[in-house]
Amino acid sequence: MKIKKSTFVIVIIIAVVASSILTASFVNPFGAGGLQDVIIARMSGSGEDLSRFNKALYFIKEGFYEDVDEDELTTAAIKGMTDSLHDDYSEYMTDLEADEFMDDVSGNYTGVGLYITRGDDGLVTVIAPLSGSPAYEAHITTGDKLLAVDGEPLSGDDLTGAANRMKGEVGTTVKVSVLKADSGATEEIELTRANITIEVAEGKMLENEIGYIAVSQFTQDMTEQFMNELNSLREQGANSLIIDLRGNPGGYMDVAVQAADLFMDEGVITYTEDKGGKQRFYRADGDCIDIPTVILINGGSASASEIFTSALHDSNRAYVIGEKSYGKGVVQEVLMLDGGLLKLTTARYFTPSGVCLNGIGIEPDLTVEMSYDDYYRYAGGDGDVQLDAAVEYLKTR
Repeated sequence: MKIKKSTFVIVIIIAVVASSILTASFVNPFGAGGLQDVIIARMSGSGEDLSRFNKALYFIKEGFYEDVDEDELTTAAIKGMTDSLHDDYSEYMTDLEADEFMDDVSGNYTGVGLYITRGDDGLVTVIAPLSGSPAYEAHITTGDKLLAVDGEPLSGDDLTGAANRMKGEVGTTVKVSVLKADSGATEEIELTRANITIEVAEGKMLENEIGYIAVSQFTQDMTEQFMNELNSLREQGANSLIIDLRGNPGGYMDVAVQAADLFMDEGVITYTEDKGGKQRFYRADGDCIDIPTVILINGGSASASEIFTSALHDSNRAYVIGEKSYGKGVVQEVLMLDGGLLKLTTARYFTPSGVCLNGIGIEPDLTVEMSYDDYYRYAGGDGDVQLDAAVEYLKTR
């Protein structure tokens, strides 16, 4: 596997693996004192203090009428356990799935460019497309439902499976059935898979000496890319800044903290709390970029985007314009296991003012509505009414 750290904390909207739940009626052909009793007696005789799980595993391995793969049994059991948590962000991944996961969060992968989650209706739901990706160019938008891939139905209970079916060799095509969020119509959209390398921070100068940086994801090198863009804009005379986090589904929590710290001289950036009430605080270190700032958000702004936005907003370092954000307020910890990776939701995170955003989202200071079609048509350019509102605000600062 490519992952080198044994554990690390991330905040990201990603797919959920839901194992199938099998139900059956069992008959003991051996009668009383049959094979089950024999196997349990063997375990008891060995003096091993085994759990109910280990007893079941041993019974299946020894008693099933054909040979079984113990690794497959263990993988299925762990996936079943994580599925039973009914948590969209907890899952167990095999080595191959873990490598693909790390490729995705590093900002390099092959596919159509969609971040997905399980909707409240159980359907595969689009969080956001990646800017410039095949899905983006096809106007697949936040809130759209993916019903099928190449004619095979999709389920929100198997998001990893859904994501993998949209991956493939560069240049090959995939046909996706999409229930559009705005019209309610179902469309058949053919997408051509591509290598997707994300430029996570892209800047340009606007009128009135206003700098603009669009941030698509909080990858590990986001802060470096962001600072390069900001330094370039300031050399060009920017004296105020718009940070565009619309459609940004998140990324690494520590990167969001680092980025927020750039703009804060003191105070709490965020804090987490586990089920035992233990809190961990992340604070600014005293150095900051002092520049009037507006942050743009919408329903595709999630997770690390919300950490960054709430930190600057609550510390009066940024004005927020757009539409309510997605609302993800939980943290995942990733633990390497032999043969796989366990990603588990271990805590909630809170804004500096003490609000957990999970299921709530951030309400902007100024709400400016913009249809998804208009956003993908005009984002960052002429016709972008949310960007226009940010420019007008900064003209007076």
